[in-house]
Amino acid sequence: VKSLDPNFFWVAIFKDCQIPGPSQLRIELRDGIFTGGFENSSMLIGHTVVDLEDRWFCEQWKDEKYKPREVRDLINEDLLPGVSQGKLSLFIDVVDQNKADENPIEDIQVLGKTLHMEIRVIIWNTLDTAPKDSYTSDVYVSCELLGSGQPKLTDVHGAVKMKAYGMFNYRLKWRCKFPDMNLEYLMRIGVWDQNLLTAHQSIGEGVLPLRKLFKDCFERNQGKTSPDDMEYVFLTPRDMGLDVDADSQVKVDEDNLKYPFIWYNLLHPNFGFNPAKDAQAKLQMSVQVMPRAKARAAPAGSKRYGPSKLPEPGRPPQPANPIFEPEKCKAYIVYSIGEMFSNCRTPCMCLCCILCVVAIVGALAGIQMSGLAPILLPFMPAR
Repeated sequence: VKSLDPNFFWVAIFKDCQIPGPSQLRIELRDGIFTGGFENSSMLIGHTVVDLEDRWFCEQWKDEKYKPREVRDLINEDLLPGVSQGKLSLFIDVVDQNKADENPIEDIQVLGKTLHMEIRVIIWNTLDTAPKDSYTSDVYVSCELLGSGQPKLTDVHGAVKMKAYGMFNYRLKWRCKFPDMNLEYLMRIGVWDQNLLTAHQSIGEGVLPLRKLFKDCFERNQGKTSPDDMEYVFLTPRDMGLDVDADSQVKVDEDNLKYPFIWYNLLHPNFGFNPAKDAQAKLQMSVQVMPRAKARAAPAGSKRYGPSKLPEPGRPPQPANPIFEPEKCKAYIVYSIGEMFSNCRTPCMCLCCILCVVAIVGALAGIQMSGLAPILLPFMPAR
């Protein structure tokens, strides 16, 4: 490849290896001189050495389903010792030879092709949100496709109680391509408590792997040129390891387009890492990936705007300025009074019953003391 930024997309396989044993993998990048299609000579540009034993005996590395991309410096000690001569981007995997057939090699040649895509994320609701302001939180959600710019944010739902829904119906969009060696296809998601005078507080966060979803979309749409033939893919509960049919968890927009959704548990390092019992918030969301051509043919607006407009969230009235927004302020006061009576329903009923009993007893006592008992209440003896 005649380039300063060459792409190879080539796989090297080594079989019948033993660990412990020879485990230093040396990779060289060379500048070749070719004549008539044949290499006459070559000059070393740089090399890197990978220790395979370090990886094989690292349980955390072995347990990773998708091995991380490594970017390694190429060194030429004879030319400029200690000075990088370039970068080499690669993936390394080591598997037991008896299990090699269960882990087939991915077709890395597809990395030589790219498909421009659009990813759409709809934040529907939050639930079981840990309170940060006494017993409520002013909640918003942030999503960041790592490597593609700044996080995107929803609006704020104020005064969300722990057992109440934080309601959003908010669409976020990104454009990218697949494959892209600069992207890991990971989405960092956070639920936050907004504060006006102090730093915003993290309620919970998580990192959602999306490489499999992008790859699925890429493979389904290879060779398709018409947007009508192209497909989009959704993240489904089965992708999250749940035995739940996607059709049983569906939301719709105002055009009655269906969106399968998932529930994603978010954690905070101060409160543990068990998603089942340590979740600080639950996020209801839809994730959709499609080719860019399909996205142009089936557009959808950001936030709640059309086309494919999302319904307004059914939020209760929020606090408002009584001077500039008197109607909203009035609605919030009425709602707050109703909430107060609703939360105090049982104590209020008990208090009313006690007052009624006291009033009845007082009235009977007054009648008896006034001497009217024989007339008004013949069954009561006069004093």
